[in-house]
Amino acid sequence: METKKITNETIPANYDKYRIFFDSNRDSITLFRLDSEGKPGKFIEVNPATTALFGYTKRELLSLSILDIETIPDPIREERINALLAQGKTAFETTIKDKKGNDKFVEIETIIINYENKPAVMNITRDITERKIAENELQANKDNLQSIFDSVSEAIYVIDENGTFIDVNKGAEKMYQYSREELIGKSPESVSAPGLNNLEEVNRILQSVFENGIPISLEFWAVRKNGEIFPKDVVTNKGKYKGKDVLIVTARDISNRKKNEKALKKTQEKLNKIFNLANSGIVLADTDGNFLEFNNWWLKMTDYSQKEFGKMKNFSFTHPDDIEKSQMWLDKINSGEIDKYQIENRYLRKDGTVFWGESSVSAIKDKDNKITNTIGIVTDITERKQAEEALRESEEKYRGLVENSPDGIVTYVQDKITYVNSEALRIVRANSYDQIIGKSVLEFIHPESKDSVIQRMKDLVLGNIASQIVEEKLITISGETVYAELKAIPTLFEYQNAVQVIIHDITERKRTQEKIKQLSQAVEQSPVAIMITNTLGIIEYVNPKFLETTGYSYNEIIGNNPRILKSGHTSFSEYKNLWDTLVSGNEWFGEFNNKKKDGTLYWESASISPILNSQGITTHYIAIKEDITERKLIEQQLIKAKEKAEESDRLKLAFLANMSHEIRTPMNGILGFTELLKDENLSVEVQQEYIKIIEKSGKRMLNVINDIINISKVESGQIEVTASETNVNEQFDYLLTFFKPETTHKNISLLLTKELSSKDTYIKTDREKLYAILTNLIKNAIKFTNDGSIEFGCVKKGKFLEFFVKDSGIGISDSQKKIIFERFRQANDTTSRSHEGSGLGLAISKAYVEIQGGKIWVESKEGLGSTFHFTLPFHSEYELKDKMVANNIKISIKEENEINNLKVLIVEDDSISKLLITIAVKPYSNNIMKVSTGYEAIEACRNNPDIDLVMMDINMPKMGGYEATKQIRKFNKDIVIIAQTANGMQSDHDKALAAGCTDYISKPVNITTLSKMICKYFKK
Repeated sequence: METKKITNETIPANYDKYRIFFDSNRDSITLFRLDSEGKPGKFIEVNPATTALFGYTKRELLSLSILDIETIPDPIREERINALLAQGKTAFETTIKDKKGNDKFVEIETIIINYENKPAVMNITRDITERKIAENELQANKDNLQSIFDSVSEAIYVIDENGTFIDVNKGAEKMYQYSREELIGKSPESVSAPGLNNLEEVNRILQSVFENGIPISLEFWAVRKNGEIFPKDVVTNKGKYKGKDVLIVTARDISNRKKNEKALKKTQEKLNKIFNLANSGIVLADTDGNFLEFNNWWLKMTDYSQKEFGKMKNFSFTHPDDIEKSQMWLDKINSGEIDKYQIENRYLRKDGTVFWGESSVSAIKDKDNKITNTIGIVTDITERKQAEEALRESEEKYRGLVENSPDGIVTYVQDKITYVNSEALRIVRANSYDQIIGKSVLEFIHPESKDSVIQRMKDLVLGNIASQIVEEKLITISGETVYAELKAIPTLFEYQNAVQVIIHDITERKRTQEKIKQLSQAVEQSPVAIMITNTLGIIEYVNPKFLETTGYSYNEIIGNNPRILKSGHTSFSEYKNLWDTLVSGNEWFGEFNNKKKDGTLYWESASISPILNSQGITTHYIAIKEDITERKLIEQQLIKAKEKAEESDRLKLAFLANMSHEIRTPMNGILGFTELLKDENLSVEVQQEYIKIIEKSGKRMLNVINDIINISKVESGQIEVTASETNVNEQFDYLLTFFKPETTHKNISLLLTKELSSKDTYIKTDREKLYAILTNLIKNAIKFTNDGSIEFGCVKKGKFLEFFVKDSGIGISDSQKKIIFERFRQANDTTSRSHEGSGLGLAISKAYVEIQGGKIWVESKEGLGSTFHFTLPFHSEYELKDKMVANNIKISIKEENEINNLKVLIVEDDSISKLLITIAVKPYSNNIMKVSTGYEAIEACRNNPDIDLVMMDINMPKMGGYEATKQIRKFNKDIVIIAQTANGMQSDHDKALAAGCTDYISKPVNITTLSKMICKYFKK
């Protein structure tokens, strides 16, 4: 009874911890279930962050599903769901639309959980729109770096690890009077003034910066091309250049300055040793406010001399309006309340002019922890503050934009409300602006929240920085209590300092929290074990299922550590990974082979997550565990059965893998450019270009499907080769266009090398097999390359064309080169786990190359990239083909123009196909009839014996095309019947002729082929 009492008393507290995690999570969390067909149902639970992300209320969201917010092709969604069902979780990036129709980039982590005793899917969604925009801006900024590099007046040069100049800017050319080409390859010693520099020390400094990355400044005596010797200031930093570690050195000619520094050399040597790296003002003071040390940068900022500044004390140069604030923070340091602070202050120069500084002040303590000095670092932020002021005024011009904000917005000056938007009126239940404007903001603050609000108002004025988001109680006009989240931001209103408050109404969320308490019972009755620990791993709560699974009593487990369940199966590294994941704020998933109280071993699947408080700090961890011992036994049995069945299913699996591998590339072209065609702003030229790409992809799809059907013949050597005239450069251009977006997304350069003459670019080969080989190799290169470049092209070597695909990827070991062209193989076992792919691409490519009389090989070193080569025989009929095409076009046009009075019957049940055939035959007919079934076709032919041509679909409801043709032939032997079907096999052609069809054409119908067929049977 005592144990039960303790358990029941802890339910609300522990449930509140769970709900805090759910409600305070900054990421959107949604729950839904999958129906019997694997399709997502409506949301069954959402957290507040979801309403903020999508712009819907919780009630609206519970009437929607993910299908209403994210629009993606069904195959992609099915692939995600299959991955989720197979692995229990998955993650991906996608684009969603909020309630206003705005696109947002998000990353989603999807997990299968148990919710209310049923499986459910939990989506954790994070808005990454700003990150995506930043990535695009970063790419644009990279394009400006070179022009910035050359426009800098100071000399900048890049030194490699060998101490050699590998790049210089125009400032360096001007400084040394050498051209860039003359400087590249030289070393600093080559421009050193003889006998004036300690070159060993210079080299030591360069090596030090190269090794530890800490920037160093030094003086260096250099010599120009004309022999003139001059001093320069040099700043050496470690950086990156084309992916390699280098030294980036900035040099400034200081000839004039050196002449003026001789008198102050002794004093400056001491300061240079202390502050030679500082680019901000630095001041060291004692506890009485006397200045002990200060750097030249500070003197430069204030325009005081060393002697003048040495007689001054703290706040002598601080703007009078900022002294009180600065004194308050310094008192906190001297009292030991804080160790450091950072504020923005105004300071006075010697001439009385004002500049803004960002001050960072820290306490210096002795070994007894007693404060002896303070050190302040001041950075001039005048330009930034001026820009901020200009930005604030500019933002006021667009004040109307906030009227449509889903949050209430209030602006006040000296606590008097000067502006509210319509949502703020709604929150306080006001009917007009006159009820609000001019009143004190405190009139709408609940008495319980007034003290904390007043304090934050004071802090906001002193600190002049935005507040954190806080939760407070408000009062409406009628006295009702409203719960809200508040964020205050300093701003300007009509040229006065003001505060803008953003109010997010969470009253409804508060009301629903009561309902959440009911869920605690569900935790207690959960069919899975639940455990909550503190941040040290001490168990504070377990549910009855946990006790049932482990065999321990409540008193035995509370206060203990989960290591009581350890069996020794889980390694130290796995536990370390678990804690590293949790400490970083992420959720950990895994399995344990644990030990019950009686020593019995059991398997459990665990999901462990941090529980955050309202400040985002981890206070506890919650583990949800499911006993999977029986499942593990079944899995072991299935693995053995799978291994046994894999060999017998080898050919079928190879077929399926090949089909997926080969179809997706052209399908991507079709779907991708079809989506692009939806843009109404595309020019006619761009539309035609996209249509051509879609047409090419479609044709390749048909040919690839035929190849995939025949790929099962690879083992038996029965691959069919269909040679046709192929423009190699056209293939290359298409591949460059097709793969460019994917490589750009990965920040990889995709390069095309064309070395064939116009005549040699036409060869007679199997076009689709060439396309499949190049596609496989380029896709592999993209897959295994994280940075650098990919280059492809070909050269003519004797009677062969040698193609190549070169990348700067991970490379292939010598042992793996021997098996890389075998089926289901990739570069190594590790790679195969981290890169997707069937492992059939290279085996397919090898078969395609060798069946055409070529060979394929690879040159690669691990970590340095790979180059795949293959050859194909060079056969060309270029000149002959040009003449034949011209003649065929003339004949075709002539014949088409002579036929225009046919009576045509179209038999087709698909409306789109019927429309296409109608358009295709319209130039040849003056009367077109349309029916949808075989029965209707028979009646139409019987009632209209003057029909010239029947376009007969084969697959139709009620009666198919073969049977309808047989019936028509019983009373009309002469009518031309052309069968059309999507099957496209030779056997279908034979069946059509056997049924009585005059000819046969496969879908999708090629208009040119159909025109030639009509001319064949009806030419005059």
